[in-house]
Amino acid sequence: MNELLFHPNYLIIAAEGKKVGKTSFICSVIKNISKYEPVTAVKFCPHFHLQDSKEKFIIQTKEFEIIEETDPLKQRDSSLMLAAGATKVYFVQVKDDQLFNAFRYLKDYLPTKTPVIIESGGLRKILIPGLFLHLCHLNRIDTKPMGSFLKPLADKCIVNNGQHFDYDPVKVNFSNGTWSLTEY
Repeated sequence: MNELLFHPNYLIIAAEGKKVGKTSFICSVIKNISKYEPVTAVKFCPHFHLQDSKEKFIIQTKEFEIIEETDPLKQRDSSLMLAAGATKVYFVQVKDDQLFNAFRYLKDYLPTKTPVIIESGGLRKILIPGLFLHLCHLNRIDTKPMGSFLKPLADKCIVNNGQHFDYDPVKVNFSNGTWSLTEY
């Protein structure tokens, strides 16, 4: 894979560490955009959690699992995205070295014209989204190693000071098949 593919309808949100507010920010964007467009959301997770056999598995291998989220009341990020108004949500558990293979399988389930919001840092290494946002916490030093690689690729870096973000999620827009930011 030499050339990164451009997906204008994808918004990727990554962060420098845990508990930065990625899911909260994503849910705010979903609430706003889903008033006008059907939104698909994806949560990538680099480690595996034991799943209930009642889950709606799209695929389950040793390298990755793709689950369609169906319960907005579960206590996990993908459920929160569904509760926020996403019409479809996928939860992907994948080993880092299998990210490309998991995405290649998943992309057949993702729309090409309507908004797709993805929580994943690693995915930015294999594709170019319409918009890439990088979140960090003002007073946190527990950053992820990939953060230094991803931050320069971001269209905008957004800081959470523990109370609120320095950029309002309502300013994230989707129109004519791509993402944009409003500066006002």
